[in-house]
Amino acid sequence: MHKIIFSHLFVAFIMMGIWTYQPNVDGLMSGLIMSLITLEMGFLAFHSKNTIFKVVAIIIWCIFYPSNFKILLGVADVSFGGDAIWTNEAMKPFMVYLACLAFALVAATLSAQLILKSFKLNLYVQLILMPIIAIAASFFLHLERVGSLGWGDFLLSPLNFISQVLTNLASANIPFIIGLSAIQSMLLILLGDD
Repeated sequence: MHKIIFSHLFVAFIMMGIWTYQPNVDGLMSGLIMSLITLEMGFLAFHSKNTIFKVVAIIIWCIFYPSNFKILLGVADVSFGGDAIWTNEAMKPFMVYLACLAFALVAATLSAQLILKSFKLNLYVQLILMPIIAIAASFFLHLERVGSLGWGDFLLSPLNFISQVLTNLASANIPFIIGLSAIQSMLLILLGDD
């Protein structure tokens, strides 16, 4: 229960930092909120005894989980370089960005572990599912960034969405998908239970 309370306190603290120091990173606030929703869905799926709540939480989690890594990909667009970062004025927004990035990675990892634990699977099945989740999330994030496809497109026209997915599959950026999947798998496996 303490993780639920502290996660909200950390998000409130980071939000105040974003409002105060306004880091020059696109989508930082929305990414932080998506990370919190992902984590909340993990907690809901794990702690809920009601099957309907679990199913709804898992569906929402599937939608928001890949978005946690958008903040990580924002590193490519952020220019904090040289000695200028070590000034007081540059360090404040940089630290807010790092806090947001760390929270997103922790939220994604913890929520995935909670979702897997909610099924009461043994450790070996979880270890098999972790890379599958990572590859799926990387692929969906790739589709969103390159193909401009999102869950809204799926809800509007599932057949068109599947057609677009198959079209984009041929031109998928394999190093991106493998690299992001490896990062996710590393977090999921090393920060999980023994």
